Amino acid sequence: MVMTSMRLVLSVVLLAAAAAAQTVVDDPGKITGMSKSLDAHEGMPLRCEVTPIAPGLTFGLRLQAGYRFQIPMNQYSGPGHRWAVLTRITPEGGDYQPVYLASYLNLPAVPRTDNSAVVSGSYWVGEGRYSVRWMLLDDAGRVCRKDWRMDARLGSDERKIKLAIPPAAVWDLTHRAAPDTHSQTEGGRGLRLTVMMNGTLPESALSTLLDQVPAGSVRVVVYNLEQQKVLFREEGFTLEAIDRMVTAIREVELSEVDYQVLLKPKGYVDLLADLLNQEIRAPEPSDAVIFLGSRERYLDRIPPAVLDRPGQTAPRFFYLRYRPVPAFYRRAAPTPAPNSPVGARRGGISGDMGAITFPASFSDGPADIIEQAVKQLKGKTIPVHTPGEFAKALLEVQRQARR
Repeated sequence: MVMTSMRLVLSVVLLAAAAAAQTVVDDPGKITGMSKSLDAHEGMPLRCEVTPIAPGLTFGLRLQAGYRFQIPMNQYSGPGHRWAVLTRITPEGGDYQPVYLASYLNLPAVPRTDNSAVVSGSYWVGEGRYSVRWMLLDDAGRVCRKDWRMDARLGSDERKIKLAIPPAAVWDLTHRAAPDTHSQTEGGRGLRLTVMMNGTLPESALSTLLDQVPAGSVRVVVYNLEQQKVLFREEGFTLEAIDRMVTAIREVELSEVDYQVLLKPKGYVDLLADLLNQEIRAPEPSDAVIFLGSRERYLDRIPPAVLDRPGQTAPRFFYLRYRPVPAFYRRAAPTPAPNSPVGARRGGISGDMGAITFPASFSDGPADIIEQAVKQLKGKTIPVHTPGEFAKALLEVQRQARR
């Protein structure tokens, strides 16, 4: 009985975590009702603990904030229970309108248990100070409430980062910024880019690259060395094509191995050499070819005779090797005192290079096949462990590609 209870409560936790995404509410009628509920002081109290999550920089170069709440599940029994989570976030220091977010969750049948459900919710914010009013309402009319303030700022060593969300803005996690056409084209003088991805990096990183690096034209190629195939390729790539790219990748069953792959045990070398030679031979070569992804497991070196010799107009090659620092190696954000701005000591930012310690066991390992190929072409590999390093790597790509 104890094991069954724990398993069912675990399903509550997993379902809650999956369904806790906050969505911006823009319907005036719903906003009016939410505002009344948030400002009311009625309803029986619901036992719960709410912890604000301080804004932190993500690899999408957005400041992500949120909350975590824990509810003892012995307050519920059986099926039919429901939670509504309402949040009002008001930017301070100007004539800003509050932003309302909501999420709703139908709980599975709850057994008799002394365990608790832990649920998190997140949203993106621009730089600035905000006041937050939060509440959870259950199907029995019981309420849990929490007010706090948060200060969203970049650290002193992150000031050159161009955030993908404007100051004093609040977005839900489904929001995608419109492409900055002027920034991308620079009157037609933007860089010609080729982005090579191995499909392991979050698509937000590609969005960030396109947003941060002014580009007149972009070619995106998604490959998989184990499958020895190109999963997606598109000329004139724009942010609107990301969903199509993700769909194309998901349609490939990575767990299945084509028998042709087994017949060519070194076919991944041929695939990579072919991709590189296409860029070197292109009639209008890119200014920069950027490999974007995690470290490959192959350590081979492409035979020099297989690679074309780059000419004077050949692109510069870069490898942004992605290996994020595990969260448990980052120092936790300071716990705010009651009624004080969250994380005020550092502007609510945690996880910059000054707050990370690398254990002796954390190593990027030997050079993989991509790093060796980029070195053969006199390119540069830039390890990326944190969002700040990713932003600096993009600046380095721009600087060198414009030479």
